[in-house]
Amino acid sequence: MMNKKGSSWWTWIWIIVFVVIMISVARHSYYRQATYNDITGRITNDYNEELQRQQEETYYQQQIQEKQQRQYEQEQYEKELRRQQEQQRQLEEKLQQQEEAQQYISPSCQSGYTNEYKCSGDWSQKKYQYSDCSSVWIMYEGCQYGCGEDGKCRATSLCTVGFKCKDSNYKGYQKSDCSWDFLEYCNYGCESGKCNPEPQQQCSSGWECKNSSHYGYRYSDCSWSSLNYCSGGCEYSSSGYTQCITKIPCTDSDHGQDYNIKGCVIYGSAVLKEEATKCDRCDLNPGYEKYVIEYYCTDNGVSLINHKCLYGCSDGKCNLEPQTSTITVSYVSDGDTIKLSSGEEVRLIGINAPELGQSCSSEAANKLKELVLGKEVTLEQDVDNKDQYGRLLRYVYVGDTFVNLEVVRLGLAHKYEYGSNTKYSSQFEQAENEAKQNEGCLWKSSQETYISDQCIYITNFHFNAAGNDNYNLNDEYVTLGNRCSYSIDMISWTIKDETASHLYTIPTFTFQSGSTFTLFTGTGTNTNSALYWGRTSDNYAAIWNNNGDTLFLRDSKGNLVLSQSYSGY
Repeated sequence: MMNKKGSSWWTWIWIIVFVVIMISVARHSYYRQATYNDITGRITNDYNEELQRQQEETYYQQQIQEKQQRQYEQEQYEKELRRQQEQQRQLEEKLQQQEEAQQYISPSCQSGYTNEYKCSGDWSQKKYQYSDCSSVWIMYEGCQYGCGEDGKCRATSLCTVGFKCKDSNYKGYQKSDCSWDFLEYCNYGCESGKCNPEPQQQCSSGWECKNSSHYGYRYSDCSWSSLNYCSGGCEYSSSGYTQCITKIPCTDSDHGQDYNIKGCVIYGSAVLKEEATKCDRCDLNPGYEKYVIEYYCTDNGVSLINHKCLYGCSDGKCNLEPQTSTITVSYVSDGDTIKLSSGEEVRLIGINAPELGQSCSSEAANKLKELVLGKEVTLEQDVDNKDQYGRLLRYVYVGDTFVNLEVVRLGLAHKYEYGSNTKYSSQFEQAENEAKQNEGCLWKSSQETYISDQCIYITNFHFNAAGNDNYNLNDEYVTLGNRCSYSIDMISWTIKDETASHLYTIPTFTFQSGSTFTLFTGTGTNTNSALYWGRTSDNYAAIWNNNGDTLFLRDSKGNLVLSQSYSGY
């Protein structure tokens, strides 16, 4: 047995051994963990370094490519600039040579560039002045962003680059020089750089016309069903509803066979654009001048009847019983104007005789005296009672002789439609044709060529001046043209209106072939293209009436060369 003292030593020995073992185990565990951390750390760092290296390599490649692109563009720009500079140098050498040569001729200006610029497309031109003070524009500089209003190249672009709306209907890509590429038409308009989408259709449902010939039911999505064909067309009725017309309509404006009213028959469907119009008219066939052709509606369409008018036919209707009066003629003024025993003055309508002093004027006046002076005449009114001068407008008869017509038939007056008084227009036309064939006084074969050629005409009749015509006389004018193949001496020719006192005599003047001249009412200096009547501002200074008038142009022999009327407004 061990004593207590020896047992105590063994205890301490075992404690020391245990501590040594634990320290050894702890150190081994620490070195093992440190070795693991070192290995895993190196692996992670190697991976991150490889990824970073690849990213840097990609970035450097992009930078190299961009640099190469910029270098290429710069080289191209410098190449073009060198080419332009070389051209400029050669041109300057040439200019210098020319300048040196000019110095021995007339050295009066300092040669060289001035400070004047102008644009020529995308180039800026600069003026070069020679010693002889002559100058030339030289292509000075090509403009990358276009040439500005000052003639110099712009430093920056005027336009932003990108896709945008060119206008309300087109979109495209606008470049820095403000030109456009990839233009596209937008069917529904362009906004914010994009074409608008197709709008969604919305329709009200119900029965209605699909088009001019079909009737059916339309749904809210605008589709159709139950379509029916309408032979007479499809249209809205007076009650506001659509209706299908099966019977082709016929309407008569004079409501049937009314021979005293000019009517028109409309047959067919205006909706289908297959409409026909027939209007009542006078029969022009020989022997049927007093007949009216009357159109009217029937169950089968349109029919017509030829009806004889008791007092003749004019303007598609029978003439009413003439409004006549009988009185004695006391004085003959000229070939178309007379005075009555009552003191009233009468203008014979449907005709126009030469004024006193003109060719055939005395013959016309003498014939009218022979027919009516001191005799009892019958006067017939047409539409108008009096003209603007207070003269009665009448057809004149002596027994069975139609005086107005007789004067025209003998070639002593021209047919002339006086305002709305056209009752016997066709008869006057036939009488004038007869006078031409018989070479009456106004139609002698010796008449000037320009009359038969009808080559003098009116190009512009400005009868209504701005404001008060009487105080704006040179805004009242008439322009005549000469399409004859020859020039015309117009000295002593006359121009007048329906008033005898309004007479202008042309002074020395040659009307050149193919030219025009304007006759102004006011005053001024006559030229080859302008003549002046010489009227001065006054309450009655204007010549041409705004409510209708007639121009008469006669040559120096009094022959009527041209007449033209207007109704005014």
